Amino acid sequence: MNLNNIKFRKHEIKRLIENYKTGIIKLEELPKEFMNFLDEINNFPLKPFEPEESECCGSGCRPCVMDVYEERLQEYEDRIHEIYEKVNRD
Repeated sequence: MNLNNIKFRKHEIKRLIENYKTGIIKLEELPKEFMNFLDEINNFPLKPFEPEESECCGSGCRPCVMDVYEERLQEYEDRIHEIYEKVNRD
């Protein structure tokens, strides 16, 4: 399963994880779609931390920590938008 076609509901994911943890199902027996979904989740972007104002020296250096943050924040927002578009395509 990927973000384009989410078939598993929350209770189905919980059931699969419980069955794996208790030994009812082996790793190689988990549905390929579920494993692909886990890969997608593992690659989900993390929002960058905003630097404290005190982290900027104020001397106009390049790159400034604030500039780096703004670039990373834009990359994060672009990636989130891509994921949102994939999920809501259908």
